[in-house]
Amino acid sequence: MNKMENSKTVYRTILRPLLIVLLVEIVLMTGSYWFLGINGQLNKNARDILIQQTENRKSYLQNEMIQKWSNLSTISQTINERTQQLIDQDVISLQTLDSSSKASAPLLNEISKELISTLYSKETTGIFVILNTHDLRENKDNKPGIYIRNDDPSTVSVKEYGDLLLEKAPVEVVRSLNISTDTHWESTFDLSTEENTLLYKPFEKAFHDKIKMEAKEYGYWNEKSYHLKNNENSAISYSMPLILPDGTVYGVVGVELLTSYLENLMPIDELKNDNQGSYVLSVETNAQHNSLVVSSASLKRKQLKKFYLTEDYDKNNFVFLNGKEYYAAIQNLDIYNSNGPFSKQQWQLMSLVERNQLYSFANHFFYLQISMIILGGIVSLIGIFYVSRKISGSISRLSKEVDNSRLVKEIPELHATGIQEIDQFSSAIIDLSQEVLETSTKFLNIMNMASIDIGGYEIKKGSKNVYVTDNFFLLLGIDKVTLPLTYEQFEELFKEVERDYQVEIENENERIYCIKKYVGLRYVRLKMRKEADREIGIAEDITTSYLERQRIEHERDYDVLTGLYNRFSFQRNMDYLFEHSEQLKNAALVMIDLDNLKKINDAFGHDWGDNYIRQCGKCFQENVPEKTICARVSGDEFYLFLYGFDNQEEIRQRLISMTSIMQHRTVLLPNGNKMNLSASIGISWYPQDSIYFDFLKKYADFAMYQVKKSTKGNLAEFDKALYEDEKHDRQMHLEFYQLIEKEQLTYHFQPILSAKNGEIIAYEALMRSQLATLKNPEMILRIAREENKLEDVERICIFKSTETFDQLRKNKLVKEDALLFINSIASVSLNDEDRERFHRYFSHIQSQIVVEVTEEENMSEEALIRKRETKGFSGMFALDDYGSGYNTEINLLNLSPKYIKIDLTIVRNIDKDFDKQQLVSNIVEYAHQREGYIIAEGIETKEELLKVLELGVDYLQGYYLSYPQLNPQEVSNESIKTIENYWKKR
Repeated sequence: MNKMENSKTVYRTILRPLLIVLLVEIVLMTGSYWFLGINGQLNKNARDILIQQTENRKSYLQNEMIQKWSNLSTISQTINERTQQLIDQDVISLQTLDSSSKASAPLLNEISKELISTLYSKETTGIFVILNTHDLRENKDNKPGIYIRNDDPSTVSVKEYGDLLLEKAPVEVVRSLNISTDTHWESTFDLSTEENTLLYKPFEKAFHDKIKMEAKEYGYWNEKSYHLKNNENSAISYSMPLILPDGTVYGVVGVELLTSYLENLMPIDELKNDNQGSYVLSVETNAQHNSLVVSSASLKRKQLKKFYLTEDYDKNNFVFLNGKEYYAAIQNLDIYNSNGPFSKQQWQLMSLVERNQLYSFANHFFYLQISMIILGGIVSLIGIFYVSRKISGSISRLSKEVDNSRLVKEIPELHATGIQEIDQFSSAIIDLSQEVLETSTKFLNIMNMASIDIGGYEIKKGSKNVYVTDNFFLLLGIDKVTLPLTYEQFEELFKEVERDYQVEIENENERIYCIKKYVGLRYVRLKMRKEADREIGIAEDITTSYLERQRIEHERDYDVLTGLYNRFSFQRNMDYLFEHSEQLKNAALVMIDLDNLKKINDAFGHDWGDNYIRQCGKCFQENVPEKTICARVSGDEFYLFLYGFDNQEEIRQRLISMTSIMQHRTVLLPNGNKMNLSASIGISWYPQDSIYFDFLKKYADFAMYQVKKSTKGNLAEFDKALYEDEKHDRQMHLEFYQLIEKEQLTYHFQPILSAKNGEIIAYEALMRSQLATLKNPEMILRIAREENKLEDVERICIFKSTETFDQLRKNKLVKEDALLFINSIASVSLNDEDRERFHRYFSHIQSQIVVEVTEEENMSEEALIRKRETKGFSGMFALDDYGSGYNTEINLLNLSPKYIKIDLTIVRNIDKDFDKQQLVSNIVEYAHQREGYIIAEGIETKEELLKVLELGVDYLQGYYLSYPQLNPQEVSNESIKTIENYWKKR
């Protein structure tokens, strides 16, 4: 009666949990959104993307400012040299240089072309030179100089200098240059205006510095943008002082960058915020930012002329502008050396995005989530009420039918509810009694007919006797048991089984007994299950399946041929030992590879080879210490793992003893001969070589293969140094194939000069590798020779060097009519397809190409003929490294080169070595008689240059003249002067 009072209707039973589930779902959805911090994470992602983009743009600007725009050392040196020349020639005077435009005009005319060339190469919008030799604190008169502007460096004018304007220059300079003047042109710089910022700071720092540093250390980026007098274009500038060798500071040279040009270099569309962001280039002083450039239509520079940053609660920088909050992603530009006079001036690039715009996606996502939760809750609520009413109605009707049938005590005729489980339950009520009877009968019949021995028992709570089948204890090895049994008798018999027979416990409710009473063995599995008021057990004879399982496990773990562990069992044992490494102490992993096995297999067949393997395995098993795991892991490979020793020497002696025993054992062959057992053995030590099994295996394998490569049948320990050398060599071979596949070579070009006047007549293309390890060209050729890839190296070198030189010609970075010396391997040549392709791509410069054949390779007559017969070939050969290679005189006769390059080993210190001088003199005479030319390469000193000039060489090459560069540099003025002075004295 109490149960009926506490029960609930089906409708309430279904409705209540569904409502609770709905409520929990809503709480989980909303809670998970806040708990996971999705909104904050989305906001963080937006900030991270903005910061990353700002960092990328900062890296670009910093590189341009340091490597290109402020790299004025070359033009500064040129101006200093020209100034010194004019002073030496009494054309100008430092005392009057800054007094008037007329006094400065000779110098400004002299350097104007170099300034224009630098303006183009640096891709700035302007370049200027201001001359001053007096203290600016005492003299602020107008200063002479020149200021050239190019409003758009990204375009090239068809007319020479058509895109340039003169902003400042003396009248004499304007007349000499074919450049238009700006509408606001003036002949001098007015230091009473913002033009003062171009000169004052860098000049004054250098002028008053007692310890003169290099001029570039005084280089100064304007911390404020400026306007030339009467000119509306704003710009920033970089200037550095002009300092003569004697320390005299006589002006500055600098470059200008229009703010409009800088804005184009900071595109706001890459900020990905509907173009609502802005880049700001600023200078920080005491947390105050002076903005220089603002790249945005929504923010103007005047709004950001000076502003301060604040920090909000989550440590992100925000700035308030025009009543709006902006996020500022800030990156420092390191453009000054730390010990420079302006190193405290911190330049920064920041990107500004309005807070609401930056976080718009997260806000939209939040509102969308809330809407979906509310809508989903309403739909679910309607569905819950409908489903609850539908299900409860059918069950209520069935309940009434069951109540009515109970009153008449008949099996009811129940109507279907349409719910499968409920209908099955109502059918089960009707059929239950009859099915119970039928099931009992069927089970008894099956038990009697079964071919498997099965017995069982049942212990019921409160019952004095235990139900036991007739054969239960018979299966467990106890005969003549009188039934029925009391609980105490059952317990006594069960203890007897536990005492007399071996037990294997599978788990808490399952055991396997090994019954030895009968002929052979019998294995019986006993399964037990405990319920609330009873315990049931079933005994089953599993002898056949148990023995089969043991056989399978043995075949799984052991090698069939030798009886040793196989690979998988060995690995399993290693995993266990290394997980319990405290028992390893000193250990050795031994890798063994049998010698002579292939010879036996080939001569006598695999059966005799198997016998050889079997005897070796037996030898290992009989002669290893107790704590040794021995395994055959493949056809002729064995592993031994000896562990638990106090020192290495004990293990070493055991292995030496085993090796000695093995070498004295023999196997009898079918032909009556005996063959000694032999194996190559490698050892790695734990823990000295490694504490990890995989590394020990690798090291032992390496040591074993070192034995295989040297003297088979010996024992060797792992050598770390040798391993690293082999690893380095493999790495170089891998990088070589990467070089071939991806053609990772670049070329630098070194000028070759005329010995008569120092003019550049040619460039030699010199190989440079882009790889980390494989840098040396000689090493690349050595590996190519080993891998039979000389043809591939030849093809890449020929094409890449020519392609690079052709591009330099198009960019006017080399003389258009200069020759190109290309190094070619003497023993190989391009195939027919590559030769045709080369002619198709480079026929326009083939007449300028000189094929330079090195003496490091033996010359191939066939390769030489193919080089000569290349379509469009100029016919010009050069013999490289003359005097350093094979068959020098024979190669000279076979090649008949137009150019002979004397090896740098001969040129080195030639001014001190008469034998070298005689050798060069002889080859010069030989070449001139045959209308050939001599090139002295590797010139590194003035003395060497003068001596080879004296010996009559035709062309010059070396570091003293010019270094190899990706973009060839100008020849040093010192070497040009040396050549000129030599010929003047002649």
